[in-house]
Amino acid sequence: MRINWNFNIFKKIYALIILFLIPVLGLYYYSNHISVEVVEQEINNRDLNKLNYVLSQLESDFEQLSLISLALVQDPDIHKYVNSEVFSNTFKDDYDLVELKVKIMEKISFLSLLNNWRNGIFVYTDSSGEVLSSNILLRSNFAPNEFSANWEYNPRSDLFYKHTLTPITEPGDRDEDDLIVEVRAPASYIREALDQLKVGGDGDPYLYRPVSQPLANRSANGELIEQLNERLDREPLQTAGHLTEQINGKKYLVTYVRSEVMGWTLVDYAKVDTILAPIEMSRNFFWFSVGLLLILFGVVATLLFFHVQRPTGELIDSMHRLKKGDYQVRLRPDKNNVFYFIFKRFNEMAEEIQHLIEKAYVEKLRTNEAVMKQLQSQINPHFLYNSLFFVQTMARRGREDEVETICMHLSEYYRYATRVDRQLVTLREEMEYIHNYLEIHVMRTQRIRYEIDVPEEMLELEIPRMLVQPLVENAIKHGIEPKPGEGTIRIGGERRENGYVLYIEDNGVGMPAEEAERLNELIRQSNGGDDAEIGCGVWNIHQRMKYKFGEGAGLTFAAKEEGGLLVSMQWSEDQAEGGGQHVSIAAGR
Repeated sequence: MRINWNFNIFKKIYALIILFLIPVLGLYYYSNHISVEVVEQEINNRDLNKLNYVLSQLESDFEQLSLISLALVQDPDIHKYVNSEVFSNTFKDDYDLVELKVKIMEKISFLSLLNNWRNGIFVYTDSSGEVLSSNILLRSNFAPNEFSANWEYNPRSDLFYKHTLTPITEPGDRDEDDLIVEVRAPASYIREALDQLKVGGDGDPYLYRPVSQPLANRSANGELIEQLNERLDREPLQTAGHLTEQINGKKYLVTYVRSEVMGWTLVDYAKVDTILAPIEMSRNFFWFSVGLLLILFGVVATLLFFHVQRPTGELIDSMHRLKKGDYQVRLRPDKNNVFYFIFKRFNEMAEEIQHLIEKAYVEKLRTNEAVMKQLQSQINPHFLYNSLFFVQTMARRGREDEVETICMHLSEYYRYATRVDRQLVTLREEMEYIHNYLEIHVMRTQRIRYEIDVPEEMLELEIPRMLVQPLVENAIKHGIEPKPGEGTIRIGGERRENGYVLYIEDNGVGMPAEEAERLNELIRQSNGGDDAEIGCGVWNIHQRMKYKFGEGAGLTFAAKEEGGLLVSMQWSEDQAEGGGQHVSIAAGR
């Protein structure tokens, strides 16, 4: 039993749930997106502020060293000492020159103490080769770096250095007698500053400059910094800004600030996954809650389906089957279900309807059987009178053989017609009855020919008695007799996929195709058998076939193009199959 459930209620429930979830999920996605953006913006601002603060301190120290070098390169005592030959009249003896040198050393030492770093200050000229410095060890091991008016980094000595020249000219215009002040700053102090900047964070702050090795803190991740530098090399950097980079499937926020004083860029990064872990945990918990609610909803919907929707669907389906005529339909009431009382009352109602329908159907069959018997009693006397008149005529003429033949056919005909105790006969018996009936007409009219060609497999099928004879009689009476000349009646049958077809055709006057189609419509709509256009006999045959073989059975009329009428009797019935031979009868004069 196939049940077509009605899911309208569940469709509405699911639609409401979806309409409710769409704005909730949309609002949550929007709020989560805004939260992530705010957190990332706060991270960027925090890192940018830290980098600006540290870089301002570094720049302050570098600028202070630059001012010291500028002050020394313009100091008059240093100029007097370096150019002692020029100012020889100023010094009385070598003691004054030594005293000036000591004074210069003290001045360099004092100026070097103004800076927090352990710096190195060197004053020299290329021509004299003498170096003035506050530290005798540094002075003795001094080797000048390549001249640079800006701060440069020497990776071999791990120092930052800068030169100041007097007179202050372009580096290309430098002379050997020019006074040069070289200021050095150890990179270790910058690393300490980067180590302090890293405290409390998960990044690796470092100094970046294209085509140079980065200057990072002591615990930096060199491989990660190298991958970040590849992105920085491709990116046109501004004075300060932010970048987002995916490395090994992880997202990093990169913050940078460029130092115009040092010529380097201070860079730091933060791992987004670590910072956004609480937000992701909250998001995962939300999705888990939504999934759990959907599962609970599914469980509730399933319970409603089996306890409400399914019984309702069974009840509706059973009502449709009852409406279509299936009066044996019954429901299985469950005492634990709220529909138990309804199912029980439905079964009682269906049983009562089935009883009433069967009773009315039996009464209708009896009525139709009585009508058939009455029709037989009306038809038989009329045919008998005509046949007896023909026998009388042949006897007067002395044609004993024909009288004997027609009497034999007449006796067989009435033996079959008068047996009203058995209403179902085989198609073979019916065809023998039609053979006797047509032979009588052939002998009477002398202008009728007939052919009977029914497959052997159909001859054992059971049909109602005298089902074909009224159609043959109509073919003779309304088709052949009004037409002059010889008439032919053909009776045939065939097996089809959906059942059997028995057809009766004649070459009589026939009828137009439109009238045949209107006759088909009338026989399908008529329900009284008293329609003058159809005829009681034809209507009765159609109804008897419907009662016997079901709604699909009945008569069909078709006009033939060459003249005459084709009447088809179709039905569907599982009958015993015979051999494949045909019984063929042909007669006429």
